[in-house]
Amino acid sequence: MFWKGFVLGLVFAMSTVHSESLQQQLEEGCKRGLYPAAALVLVPASGKVVFHFAGGANAKTRFDLASLTKVVAATPLAAKLVEQGRLDLDAPVVKYLPDFASLVPQQSEWRSRVTIRHLLAHCAGLPAGFPFHEKYGNLHDRRAQFRLIRAVPLECEPCTREIYSDLGFLLLGEILEEVLHAPLFQPECGLFCPPPALHPLCLPTEEIPGHPGQFWQGIVHDENARWLDGRAGHAGLFATAAELATFAQAMLTSQSPTLDTFLHPARIVPRSTRCLGWDSPSSEYAEKLHGSPNAVFHTGFTGTYLWIDRTKGRAVIFLSNAVHPHRSCKTPDFFAWRNSLIALAMDTPFQPL
Repeated sequence: MFWKGFVLGLVFAMSTVHSESLQQQLEEGCKRGLYPAAALVLVPASGKVVFHFAGGANAKTRFDLASLTKVVAATPLAAKLVEQGRLDLDAPVVKYLPDFASLVPQQSEWRSRVTIRHLLAHCAGLPAGFPFHEKYGNLHDRRAQFRLIRAVPLECEPCTREIYSDLGFLLLGEILEEVLHAPLFQPECGLFCPPPALHPLCLPTEEIPGHPGQFWQGIVHDENARWLDGRAGHAGLFATAAELATFAQAMLTSQSPTLDTFLHPARIVPRSTRCLGWDSPSSEYAEKLHGSPNAVFHTGFTGTYLWIDRTKGRAVIFLSNAVHPHRSCKTPDFFAWRNSLIALAMDTPFQPL
């Protein structure tokens, strides 16, 4: 991976005044009930990384990254395989999953044109999601599960609309397995399915339906990822703030031309801001966060956020369990508060020791 080999556990420092402001705002979010626990990390391209924790979270806390899995695990793994010549961005999906077109005969012409690049840029025409966990909850054979995923009809012709789709990354996950000839995501990709010994270090997310007072803890919150036993291309990764900081710093310093390809808007669908895996900000959004329009970012449903700004040479990470004890707790106030926190972090100067 691009971040493999970086050393964790760096020593951190920053301007005292700004550090106190960030810590106070992070803690204030807990007091207002916007999230039970959180971490905020400022990552420079080189030098000292800065951590803030609130609500009982600490350096050992593991967060359910939700859809950050797409850009911290699936996308870098795809980029690595592209760099090695083992995955072709412009190859049709049917090259790797031969029955993808024939499983929906009435759409076979459309489906034969869907490429790996389209999956990554969310313009394959796939719907946003599908409730596999509800319709096929008793099915646990992985090959049969992926066949059902491959058989979901397209919502529109490829390259005509941007539809942010978990299904595209579920398919990408299967393709990665086919290319690797191995189960999805080995340990170097990060921690999927934390062992029971690590569950107490994972923040609880939502209450388990039918089990009052019991929560998903160390078990992925996303229902379709749980249906796939916690290993999926769209969700399932758990990480500490330090591990994610290591990944972000590697992204900031990488000189890989392949990575550069992934970090620029794909420009397949007019007016789409999507890169390959990542999203890019509108000028207004970048200005609001005091960042660069050339940055990339992604969010996760549990209350996670990663902004990487190679132009400004810094990244900002926000991690929380905002869906605890229920997803309804993540109100519009949460997003406004998170954006104000990111803006303050982006505007915070680093100070050497």
